[in-house]
Amino acid sequence: MEWTTGNDIVDRISKMHLEGNIIPHTWYHKITLSDKPDLVAIVMLSEIVYWYRATYEKDEDTGRVLGIRKKFKADLLQRSYASFTEQFGITKRQAQDAMKRLEDLKLVTRHFRTVTVNGTNINNVLFIELHPEELEKLTYGDGGLSRSNGRGYHVQTGEAITLKRETNTKITSKITTQTKRVRSSPKMTDYTEAFEQFWSVYPRRIGKKEAFSKWVARLNSGVSEEELILAATNYAKKCKADKTEERYMMHPSTFLGPNDKYVDYLSPQPEQKEKPDKPADPRRKPLVDENFIKRFSIGDEDDL
Repeated sequence: MEWTTGNDIVDRISKMHLEGNIIPHTWYHKITLSDKPDLVAIVMLSEIVYWYRATYEKDEDTGRVLGIRKKFKADLLQRSYASFTEQFGITKRQAQDAMKRLEDLKLVTRHFRTVTVNGTNINNVLFIELHPEELEKLTYGDGGLSRSNGRGYHVQTGEAITLKRETNTKITSKITTQTKRVRSSPKMTDYTEAFEQFWSVYPRRIGKKEAFSKWVARLNSGVSEEELILAATNYAKKCKADKTEERYMMHPSTFLGPNDKYVDYLSPQPEQKEKPDKPADPRRKPLVDENFIKRFSIGDEDDL
């Protein structure tokens, strides 16, 4: 006997085995930005959760579950900001900012590691750690799964479900206030150790105070110190390989500015040999004929 709801569209959709990312409704109330759903952060979190959901291995004949396995190879999920950019049609800055907000909510932790690929070391590779206990609180409330029906929404218990929007707003306001304070009146003489390391490797050292102001702004936007130092190192190597004169090198404040020039140098630049001096063209005639010079040259000292 075939069951029916009486609605042809509902019946046909019910036969589809849909897979992919899941977004519980509670996320739209609890992951907010300026009191509105933080859609970029929500979509990125759903993608991260998808990869941390196990894959079930079933028997082809009986359909019985034989076991489960994780989707990724390492101990943590490895994703780049560029992959989120390509998948969801957002900018790299949006991806970085959203990841920082998820980290502020203690849902994820970013880890930057060095990995070796085909004998080449690649620095500052992003790995994302998901925190199940915080995700459970976000989705089901402080009571966790014990207060839910296991399907992603709460069971009525006679109490109104209290959303944490007010709490999250307070946290967001506090973070925003701290950020504005750093940007508006940073102590330009108190350079951090990481910035000094950046300054030591950058090929053109000019406008240190302004550069530090841009450095602080980039950190507040979610960029890590390691990424900026890596970009400066790669840019210095490229300038040396290209024999770029200092006057044509970017100012540090431009490199760290809002146009994200540093992003182009986060990946190691292709190795280039220093450009050799251009050999003389044998086909080019000298400006003065050698025979003419000989005719008018003075003799040796012995002849005087």
